[in-house]
Amino acid sequence: TPELNALDLIPLDGIREKKVKTIALEMSYPSVSDSSLAKLREIFETHAGEVPVMVRLTNVPPELAKAAGSDGHVQLKLNHHFRIQPGQPFTAAVTELNAQLQYLF
Repeated sequence: TPELNALDLIPLDGIREKKVKTIALEMSYPSVSDSSLAKLREIFETHAGEVPVMVRLTNVPPELAKAAGSDGHVQLKLNHHFRIQPGQPFTAAVTELNAQLQYLF
């Protein structure tokens, strides 16, 4: 009969957050304001960590999208200063800004 021997055991609590390579945040350009950016910065500072963040702005005006060489969206990779500790508190805070959040593994 076959045997199963474990070499390493990892608790499942928080495993998803520990395996995240990048956080992708998608926001609609018309909904971005000075106050929402200030709130986003506050969220990033509150949930500082090691995971890099990429922001995608959708519904960008044609002249801005053309200048960025895209078709209606602009993707920004944020400075290393804005790294996040993923988890439920961060997810809840970002959801309040009507942003779409995706963890990339």
